[in-house]
Amino acid sequence: MKLPKLNIALIGNMNNNHFGIKRYFDDIGFSCDLYLYNTLPEHFLPENDTWEIKKHEKSIKKLNRGIPFLDLFKSRPNYDFEKYDICIGSGLTPYYFNKWGFELDIFLPYGSDLYELPFKKNWRFDSMKSFLITCHHNLFVYRRQKKGILASKRIFTINHIKLISEALNKLNRTSLPFSTPMVYLEKHSPSINWNEFLDIKKLQSFELKIISHSRQAWGYDSKYDIKGNDILINGFSLFVKNNPNACLILFDYGPTVEKSKTLIKKLGIADKIIWVKQMPRKLIYYLIKEYADIGADQFKSGYIGSTAYELMAHGIPVICYLNLTSLEFQQKLLRPIPPIINVNTPIKVSNAIYSIHKKNELYKKLCKESKKYFDNYLGKGAAKVYINEILSIYKEKIN
Repeated sequence: MKLPKLNIALIGNMNNNHFGIKRYFDDIGFSCDLYLYNTLPEHFLPENDTWEIKKHEKSIKKLNRGIPFLDLFKSRPNYDFEKYDICIGSGLTPYYFNKWGFELDIFLPYGSDLYELPFKKNWRFDSMKSFLITCHHNLFVYRRQKKGILASKRIFTINHIKLISEALNKLNRTSLPFSTPMVYLEKHSPSINWNEFLDIKKLQSFELKIISHSRQAWGYDSKYDIKGNDILINGFSLFVKNNPNACLILFDYGPTVEKSKTLIKKLGIADKIIWVKQMPRKLIYYLIKEYADIGADQFKSGYIGSTAYELMAHGIPVICYLNLTSLEFQQKLLRPIPPIINVNTPIKVSNAIYSIHKKNELYKKLCKESKKYFDNYLGKGAAKVYINEILSIYKEKIN
């Protein structure tokens, strides 16, 4: 089927989500512009996700927006969004579109823009800063964010996570549980000085390399105890007692890094841990491609996210925790359950690593199925789902 030459605006780029989508859309012939808020963390700038930034520079724009308080008296955007056939936005885009008198076609939330921004905050008086932040949100932000979301033609987000489902219920909105095609692999062989980020010689000395590039976030607050890094560390400790030629690659960022390091020291496995400095995602991809044998996502929250998808894109077996049965996953996410090893205790983590490492046929099977699943449901497959829905919205608009 020949596709129409649609002009698409992608607004925001938290987690580099929209830049991944842009490249899939570019490949099929859509004309896509990516708009970056001036508050976007450097880690999520497109140049940190591609080796080919020059080919995209003309289609990447900077919005002089991002902090509503500083934007109170600016009534119009510095770009004309009316010229686009489809507008897809995240973050504060619903707020701004409501302010500018536009309707967003697709709201693609990354998290707190759905479950926090459209709701009034409890007033805080513990400090002047917290009071001003709450005052600013309750007076200027949440109503417009809510109105903008309610006016959006579609919401794309998985809805089996409690925070998300509760927010959707409060807003009386439904979502389409589509996976975001955020992981885009480029055929590139860069020359990298790994010693800037990790002890590469130490890494190369191990036979089995297990990687977990999630942030360290466990045990410090029941609301945010989402990664279960301690479960992975304890499980690896059990495994490495009888398999000393294995290492665990962890990333040195997140609110509980020091807590993880203390646990590792207590377990006596510091010599088996490779700590990696925070690096651009394009380097993470290459580290996975070159060195990872087994990958680990979270072991607490019960859902699968970008960490697992990035591993599966490279055909790496994944161990993590999923709190849904195969049938529940199919019903809620409209696709089969991914080929992971589903575990959530240290002993199960240890046993999973052992099985993948020692059973060659299982390892080969998981590698093959992981890559196939990514291609069919998370990479090009996910992009096709987006394209079909975009075409449906476009037909609604022109009829």
